Amino acid sequence: MATMCKINIIPFEGATEGRELYRETKIQLALENIEKNKQADAIKQLELAMLWPENLGVGAPYTEEVDNRIEFYLLMKCHEALKHSKEADQYRTKLNQFPIGTYGDP
Repeated sequence: MATMCKINIIPFEGATEGRELYRETKIQLALENIEKNKQADAIKQLELAMLWPENLGVGAPYTEEVDNRIEFYLLMKCHEALKHSKEADQYRTKLNQFPIGTYGDP
């Protein structure tokens, strides 16, 4: 099975599908880990989901154009389960500061 790290997508205008598939895969892996009560592993996957690997054919947009609400919410819940209140509060703050209505409904 090929991993996303070994895939190289040639960059072209609007080439977002590779990055979207990468993100969705990492979120799904995180959810599977959460179901197995493996929050630490889920946190690793969620942190990877927010990356923009160069080999996926698209560069990272401006920070204010990235919608990481799903990752922030799941990271908050994982840290709450691990009793990491400081980290959970940081993600809760990021969620509360996210501009509502700017990117449409999740």
